[in-house]
This record gives sequence, C-alpha cells and structure tokens, in this order.
Amino acid sequence: MSSLEPPIDLSPAFGPESGRCLLRATAAADADGVIQPAHLVVEAGRLLAVGTPDEIGPVDTKIVDLGPRVVIPALVNAHAHLDLTNVGPISIEAGFDAWLGEIRTRRPSDPQSTHAAVRAGVRASIAGGVVAVGDIAGAFGLDATRALAEGPLGGVSFVEVFGIGERLSAGEAAVDRIAGDAGLRELERPGFRIGISPHAPYSCGRNVFERAAQTDFPVSTHLAETPEEAAFTQDATGPFIDLLRRVG
Repeated sequence: MSSLEPPIDLSPAFGPESGRCLLRATAAADADGVIQPAHLVVEAGRLLAVGTPDEIGPVDTKIVDLGPRVVIPALVNAHAHLDLTNVGPISIEAGFDAWLGEIRTRRPSDPQSTHAAVRAGVRASIAGGVVAVGDIAGAFGLDATRALAEGPLGGVSFVEVFGIGERLSAGEAAVDRIAGDAGLRELERPGFRIGISPHAPYSCGRNVFERAAQTDFPVSTHLAETPEEAAFTQDATGPFIDLLRRVG
C-alpha cells in the first residue's frame, strides 16, 4: 500500500450509503483538549457525538476500530505551493535570493509537469488530513489552478502575478486579465475559489497590489519573510536589487 493511501478503510463510516457507526480511537483532540480513549458516533459522514466510552455509552451499530490513532478535525493549509511538490529540498545557505533563483530554475514549466506536481501535492495533503488549501499557483499559474480545481480539495487557488520597475504595467495587466477571465470563474465550486497573489513587495509595485485589491477576488501575498525584504522596501538596498536586475 502506498504511504499516501489512507491507513484504514473508513468507507463503512463515510461511504455514500453509510448509516450510523461507532469509531473507536486511542484519542480525539481539538482546540478544546484531548479525550482519551475516544468514541465517535458518525452517520452519513457527519459527526454526531464524541466522548469517552462511558460518556457515549453502548451504541447498537457497526463499529470501526481505528487502533492506535488520534482523531483530529480536518486541517487547512493556509499557504501552499503545490506546483513545487516535486522540486525537493533546496538549501538556503547561500541566501534567500539564491534560493529564489533555484526555485525559478527548478519549478515545472509545462502543463504536464505542473499538473503532475499539483496532483502529488493534493495526494500528500489528503494523506496529512488537509481538506482545504490556500495555494499560490505559480507564476501566472493557470495550469496549477486548473489542476487544483479538478481535485477534491477546497480552499483558494491564488494565481500569482509579478510586476515592478519596467514590468509594473505587465503586472497590472495580468491582474486585469485574471479578473476578466470568465473561464476561471467557471472553475469555482462550493468550497473552492480563485484568488490573486501579487507575489511580494520586492516583486510587485504598489499599483499591482491596489489593482488586485480593487477586484472581488481573495488576495494573498508573501510579506515580511526576510530582513532583505525590509532593506529593499525601506532603503532600496540589498540582494533583491541584484535579483531584480538579473531577471530584467
């Protein structure tokens, strides 16, 4: 069995024809605390009750024993880069700007590779208990957005845009293009939306942020990640100046 597959068959409790079922777990935990051991009563995929065995009492229904597992609420990954799933670890020892350069070099550049990476990220997310993501969909990442829209995860796919210096107007145009793309709206479904992500203060001018904020799309950005970003935004100094010159 692949490590990305669920470790136990829960279809008796969450299948389309499932009735009432008792789940037995080592523990159940949420923000309010831990119940150990835990019994959970579910019906048609909905949680009806959770408590200790004494609190739940006898239940005349089918039982699924989860073994030595802890049950937690579904997770939300508020900031993901699913199209980078297959890139692998990259050392940051040479500095954040060099790390960004490696990301630009290694990230998928064709639809097939992008779709494969996003699908791998979706599988890993589900295996980790994630049901919704805020995904930064690459540079003008419509391929990544479409791949995520086709899958089961909820959340927002933030289409990434860049635009600063000589490319400021290109960034504004990209925001307008996304906001006016009726086909992107058709990808939305209950629990899943399209958003816009001006990449960061060192790669997008103020006009790009303002343009994105004027749309009715959710907006996300990378903010306050490194001391070098502060040097760039406050004093126009540091390695980001050289990085921007290298990419034109």
